[in-house]
Amino acid sequence: MKRIGLFLAIMLVIVINLTVLAGVWYNRSGPPEAVVTLTERELPLWSTQEGDSGIALRTAYRRPEFGEDETWLDRAKLEELGFDYPDGEVAHNFHLIRTLFLVLELENEAEESKSRLVAMDAGIDAEELRRSYGDRARYIIAPGVVRLFLGRDDEGEEKLRTHMNLRTSSIHVPKAHAGYLAGLEEDDQTPRYAVTLRYGRRLEPWVVKVEPLEMPTP
Repeated sequence: MKRIGLFLAIMLVIVINLTVLAGVWYNRSGPPEAVVTLTERELPLWSTQEGDSGIALRTAYRRPEFGEDETWLDRAKLEELGFDYPDGEVAHNFHLIRTLFLVLELENEAEESKSRLVAMDAGIDAEELRRSYGDRARYIIAPGVVRLFLGRDDEGEEKLRTHMNLRTSSIHVPKAHAGYLAGLEEDDQTPRYAVTLRYGRRLEPWVVKVEPLEMPTP
């Protein structure tokens, strides 16, 4: 009986690994959905647990906030994304979540030390979004989540708020491209490296190049 249990456990691990590898192969087959080159501002080093020798990068981007002036994330947009919320008094613990696709734009410039990536649209159809944002070196379309919930403003008053996240925010760096990054510590000053990412058929990114940036002369 123990041997059967061990055999089934081994087979389960094999099936899981094969499924993961098949997903990676499918994502990277065919032409890339997008190819972008980002710097440390957009892909800072991700803190790893002690003893973890792997290197990962975190996707940093600027998010809109529902209720801000001139934001695209207004009530009409939330309703388009499938959110339905009451008028007037909001029920306690109100919280809705929608899985959708985010559009991240790579701006030419940004304030010093801030990411040039900004979430500038969202939708439920990735192909339709790509038709609207056709520049594959400027616009990233990736799976994400938007939450609408009851929070508090700076004065402590209850208000509807939003928060968005990418489904894949941490990006593993293969050993073949990790050499320069291995000796770096986290830093939020002048960007020290550039990373070229490809997004595949599943809209998931992988690293194809890492190169150091020329540091300014003191």
